[in-house]
Amino acid sequence: LFFSLLRIGFRNIHAIIHHQTENFTAGMPTDLAFKAAGRQAIFRFLEKQRGEGWWGSETMADYYAGHAKGENFFNWVQVHPLMSAAMNGQYPFDHAGIGETSLMLALCPEAVDAGRFAD
Repeated sequence: LFFSLLRIGFRNIHAIIHHQTENFTAGMPTDLAFKAAGRQAIFRFLEKQRGEGWWGSETMADYYAGHAKGENFFNWVQVHPLMSAAMNGQYPFDHAGIGETSLMLALCPEAVDAGRFAD
């Protein structure tokens, strides 16, 4: 998905995840997988665009100068937790329980099957 979005011209892609983000900064399996997928898509895209070895080529000599000006292709795909670290510990959450269901009802109510609610 990330590669396809890059290929058609997107350069400001944001993925927002919730599952296993209780320690997002240190990395949990889900957020690490999304972060790695974003990086791999960027590298694959740039390799197709610039050729093998693009990272060590002379055309990259000004990378850090451009980076200082805010030109950083590693920002093309960013992954964020749904809730901040400060907010994350404030509410009890369970896998597919009341907490996560309430988040889905707020974010995407059509994805929640109300017929499965128990008394």
